[in-house]
Amino acid sequence: MVITFVYSFNRGTERLDLWHSLRQLSSTQSLPWLCLGDFNVSLSEDERVGYAASERDMQDFRDCLSYCSLVDHPYSGGLYTWYNKQVASPRWAKLDRLLANPAWFLQVPNSNVVVLPVGVYVVSQGWRVGQLGSRIFTLFSKLRYLCGSLKKIHSNEFAGLSARVLASKEELTASQRELQSSPLDQQLLSKEKSALGAYIKLKEAELRALAQRAKVTHLQQTDDNTRYFYASITARRTRNTVGAIEDIHGNYCAGHTELSQAFLAYYQTLLGSSEEVTLLPSLSSHHILTATSTLDVMVTSKEIEDALFSIDRNKSPGVDRYTSGFFKDTWGVTWSDFTAAVQEFFRKGTMPRAANSTLIALIPKCDSPRSVT
Repeated sequence: MVITFVYSFNRGTERLDLWHSLRQLSSTQSLPWLCLGDFNVSLSEDERVGYAASERDMQDFRDCLSYCSLVDHPYSGGLYTWYNKQVASPRWAKLDRLLANPAWFLQVPNSNVVVLPVGVYVVSQGWRVGQLGSRIFTLFSKLRYLCGSLKKIHSNEFAGLSARVLASKEELTASQRELQSSPLDQQLLSKEKSALGAYIKLKEAELRALAQRAKVTHLQQTDDNTRYFYASITARRTRNTVGAIEDIHGNYCAGHTELSQAFLAYYQTLLGSSEEVTLLPSLSSHHILTATSTLDVMVTSKEIEDALFSIDRNKSPGVDRYTSGFFKDTWGVTWSDFTAAVQEFFRKGTMPRAANSTLIALIPKCDSPRSVT
């Protein structure tokens, strides 16, 4: 069995030596062969978005693979493995790949390849932290550990998303104007196709982000959505804001401090009472239900997974800032710790305070509320 790791040059002329070396290796051995890495070139235009590739460079790559009898290993996951992270002109491409010869598939017929998105890869790296105590504590420790890395991804990938969409649309419009002067120019056709793909990708990301912020489930694929979503966000924030209120004594309160004290005093009268609780009389034996054995059965991994995946991915996160969508997208990495934590809670009946903390949001149930009561 032969495994070759590749990290290629950026220029096509500099990659010629690599193609020659791969041909020589292919001619001197017939073992199962796996060739993987960053080849810095795509196989076709369909593997690039945002810019055109050299047809000569791609043909050299295809000729080399044909000579060596190397083909793409079947994989699951995303197509693109590289992104330039440029706001004005985003570019995407498949530059990294895993290739195999026929002998490999005969020797290892059940081999599997998963292309992880950048975010999932970061999670898989951070998830290598060992067990730090109870399974629940371990899960929440790993989630806290990931916060910094995920924030960096968010700032790199999604910061200024609306501005990037506008810049991408302008680039698409410019390429379409060029195409009007030479409708059959293959280079301009390729440029317009790449610009359109980049714009659609950014626009879809913007709409998903706005839909989550606006809590709007109805989504129509039109450019007017942006104005609709921003209006929905503004209206929702205004509707749920309380600027002034009467406290339990009828006094007018305004400002963050006074409002907080007014609501705190009201809920302390409801929840902070020290009155003794009257216990119910003991139930006679014929009122007690006999538990069946099924009530004591531990929840299964499948039941936990089904419960998680039934939650809408855009539901508001808890204090840990992770939505169900995060766990769904990274389930292949996080499922073991997540499942173990849930089962530990059912087994022991206890939960660390850090895992049991929550946020309480007071949302008005009527328009223009006058009193805390």
